[in-house]
Amino acid sequence: MDTEEIYQILDNLYKIDFYVNKRCICMNMKKFRMEKYENYRVNNNGARGSKNPYSSQNIASYLGISERHYKRLENPNEKCKHLSLVNLIKLCYVFHKELSDFIQIHDL
Repeated sequence: MDTEEIYQILDNLYKIDFYVNKRCICMNMKKFRMEKYENYRVNNNGARGSKNPYSSQNIASYLGISERHYKRLENPNEKCKHLSLVNLIKLCYVFHKELSDFIQIHDL
């Protein structure tokens, strides 16, 4: 790898807005969860709250974090969004999504 290519890579990395990327991931989390939640509710006699496996309480439990932390992740106005790679991979399994689905920018 030549020096020019290294500088091009670094220049591209500096252009990344990680706040926007984190926000996008978290907004997609909420979108995917609400889709699953509503689908489960419709197909299971209106199951709500902890009776629905896609409630924020249950998702937080699957991830091993508090419900408060999970709700902060889903909140678009929350500035502090810390989601581990392990938990992001868990969410892929829970929501039956690919990792790339979480970084797709939709309507922010």
